[in-house]
Amino acid sequence: MFKNGEFTSHAGKKLSWKIECDSLDRNDITTICELIASKFAFKEAYCPVTNSHFVNDMTRFLNHYHATKNCSQILIVDDVLTTGKSMEERRQNLIRQNVLYSHIKGVVLFSRGECPRWITPIFTLNKKFK
Repeated sequence: MFKNGEFTSHAGKKLSWKIECDSLDRNDITTICELIASKFAFKEAYCPVTNSHFVNDMTRFLNHYHATKNCSQILIVDDVLTTGKSMEERRQNLIRQNVLYSHIKGVVLFSRGECPRWITPIFTLNKKFK
């Protein structure tokens, strides 16, 4: 799940290691989705424009089992936030589709640093390890 090496983030940032969530299994996805659903009510969940199999599966699971039609909140869900660029791209795309800014919330499994206020990380890397 954690890999050493040279990697480039979606935003073009050079990384010396990465978190590879595609190695998580169906039980992991179910558990993470249950955790997210216990904290957020939402009408629909989206993944960022660029995403992994893990994020696609997580989004499908959330929409199938946990979406609430009477809710106006939209969730953008991702596995790892490094710069937030892909989350922001999806948010801007939704705003262009007339989704209210205040109805969009983000949730990420791992954050490699600070998150914008509208995004909630489940796990955050300690500043000492950046």
